[in-house]
Amino acid sequence: PFNTTLQSPTDAFAQAAAYYSVEQQPNLSTLREPSPEPDPRATDTNTNTNADPSPQQIAIKRTKYAKSRLATAHEGWTIVVQTLLNKGIVPADEGLTREMKAFGDAMCGRYAAASFLWRVLDDMPEEDWFGEGEKFDATLRRLKTLERLEGRLVCWEGVVLRLVELVEGMDGEERNEGVVDEVRRLLTRWRSGVPRKP
Repeated sequence: PFNTTLQSPTDAFAQAAAYYSVEQQPNLSTLREPSPEPDPRATDTNTNTNADPSPQQIAIKRTKYAKSRLATAHEGWTIVVQTLLNKGIVPADEGLTREMKAFGDAMCGRYAAASFLWRVLDDMPEEDWFGEGEKFDATLRRLKTLERLEGRLVCWEGVVLRLVELVEGMDGEERNEGVVDEVRRLLTRWRSGVPRKP
């Protein structure tokens, strides 16, 4: 029941649907985390090496970095799923299986959204970035979408990291009820958008 391959859908309609589902979400205060610094390893074919990068180029780089972070988080999720499968915890535990699958599907959806947003930003004429009227509104909307993607990532990366630590600490083949309960508790956090314990 698990999709352990994180890929961008080839269907443009699927990408658009994923992107707009993120765009329409409320900007929750719990997601207002500082945006991460752009990955210095990321490259941008449009970058002018003789000048500072433009706001549009920075947004493109941030979006590409968000895609990379989502892929890494999904790899961690795959490790957790494989461990739980090996120990027979999933799919035997239907509730845990359902929530793990929902978490993985959500990461795939956000990856599609980030892929679509990256293409939109990359194809945007430079003069439209700070254009007037609808063009300016579109720029602000896309930046808010990027901010929500990054904010959600802060939460999800923390959840995945803790999940990996938990399952890697499980000894032997026996089911550890304490660890399973902690996994179940952590899985309630990915939906809430709370990045860390208060």
